[in-house]
Amino acid sequence: MAVHPGAVIAVAGLAVAGFKLYTALSNTAQIVRSSLERYNDEKIRYYTVSKQVLETVVDYGKFKLEMWDEFGVLAQLYSRMQNPPGLISYKGMESVHAGRPQMDDIRTMVASLDALHEQKWDAVGTGMLTSLAIYGKTMTQKVGKDQILHIDGFPDTEEGDSVLDTMGTVPAPHHSDNGVIEESAVLNEILGMPVVVETEALLAELSEKPITELTKDEAFALKDQIDWRSLKLADAVGRMRRLGETVESVRSDVERLREVCRSKIESIGLLVQRTPDYNEFRLADKQDYQFAVMLQRTMRLLTRLDLVLKRGNMCVLNSMAINDCKRQAAELVPLPDPNAPAR
Repeated sequence: MAVHPGAVIAVAGLAVAGFKLYTALSNTAQIVRSSLERYNDEKIRYYTVSKQVLETVVDYGKFKLEMWDEFGVLAQLYSRMQNPPGLISYKGMESVHAGRPQMDDIRTMVASLDALHEQKWDAVGTGMLTSLAIYGKTMTQKVGKDQILHIDGFPDTEEGDSVLDTMGTVPAPHHSDNGVIEESAVLNEILGMPVVVETEALLAELSEKPITELTKDEAFALKDQIDWRSLKLADAVGRMRRLGETVESVRSDVERLREVCRSKIESIGLLVQRTPDYNEFRLADKQDYQFAVMLQRTMRLLTRLDLVLKRGNMCVLNSMAINDCKRQAAELVPLPDPNAPAR
């Protein structure tokens, strides 16, 4: 039976219209899919950077505990000296007090570290290592009169004590065996990290309709919402990277000073065995002692910095204080010259 030419044209027209409709729907869905792919890329980047920075931060928390314990060596050396100076002046730098009260403070800190260890707070998973790495001053300063300091995850601290002092009096909270999840949660809380979800969950949260049923306007509106989530994740990754770089930079300064300070304190210790009276030191020996005191003071300042500050809902690097301490560190032990020939 012959087919009427008009029917052929009509069927062809319907086919073209159907193809255009399919293409439009596919393009609309692709708009959303592309946006979800970008979010997924940012999510993967976030997890990768978060893992790296968390390892850096937790390791720095452990490093701080080691450093603060070492500070007790100078306090012991001071107690063996006769007529030790209470005020230190070194090469035009600002004079600092380094007498019995200051040495007693160091001994108190070392005793607090022993108590922390007994209560098992220095294990990964208590949240202390991450908090300590980022909030050195907040964790170590004494609470003021008629005040109580509350930090989530730690016991309330009353006036006259520091958070570390209080933690040494109570057992650490229960945590998982490796403790990474707990430390990661603390890091995310401090930095104000956004909630990260799977793409399917994000799509279900933002749209009640399947993407194939969205109009073009609905697809673009949904795309904007997903892209905003991607932007927040990208910003979070940037903040986390800056924190990781800052921790590495500050630690590098401390390690540079630590190497020199260890050598000086070792030689001074041998000197005190022979000549315990500071007044009988040669001028060069007195300068070495003053230098060692300034080195340790600067290391204390660096390790007790609050690396980030809260500004309302924002978390920012404490750049001014960090740079001031780094400048002082560079005055005492200059940074290696990158242009110097290799030995």
